[in-house]
Amino acid sequence: MLSPRTRHLLPLLLSLAPLAAGCGGYGTRLAFNGGELYYTGAVTGAEAERLGQFLVREQFFDGRPKTAQLGKDGDSYQFRFVALPGLADDAGTRRDLGLFGGQIRQEVLAGAPLVLRACDEHLRTLRAIQADSLHRVGPGKVYDTAAVGKDQAEQVGGVLVALQLFDGTPKTVQLDREGEAYLCRLTAPPGADADAELAPVFKQLRAELSRSAFGGKPVALHLCDGTMKLVKVVTGE
Repeated sequence: MLSPRTRHLLPLLLSLAPLAAGCGGYGTRLAFNGGELYYTGAVTGAEAERLGQFLVREQFFDGRPKTAQLGKDGDSYQFRFVALPGLADDAGTRRDLGLFGGQIRQEVLAGAPLVLRACDEHLRTLRAIQADSLHRVGPGKVYDTAAVGKDQAEQVGGVLVALQLFDGTPKTVQLDREGEAYLCRLTAPPGADADAELAPVFKQLRAELSRSAFGGKPVALHLCDGTMKLVKVVTGE
């Protein structure tokens, strides 16, 4: 069974044979479950090993040939992976990748800055995506993109606690901004989208997020399943 966190991303990744001979410029090569991970001299072998094990655990490296690289530019880590052309042209896919990068930041890189780079088969960048930042609220997790500030993310966490939506069970929220509107993606338990008793709670959440966290700006609230796939858009009607 694929990891819930990467199941929806795997079809978008390009399965490849290992890179051609003469690839010394990519760094030191490690093999993980059919995939290959290179790391540059700015990265330690221990960091690369942790990332490789994470990618196996999340089934990014799933037995099919895939190529990735971990490097570093100043204080920012760089995670390159071979992907289909146009992979990150879609805003929703970029959010998914940003969230995945946020998980790598926390579980592998001790929260250090990270840029994900969707690349061609020669590891040349096609699209760069900034990894999300994480703010913990009990067992709940609030991830935000670069378009949303830390203070706003913490205020969102406070609203979720006040409305008892962060109730001690693990939940994930991702925040983003589209023009003047904010986007809040929230994992919801199965059936919550059709629960008549929860409908007014979600509408109240949408209104309270706008008022308390985002200065009255419009908010789009997306209820998602455990893979962060959209289940329902909550409107104010």
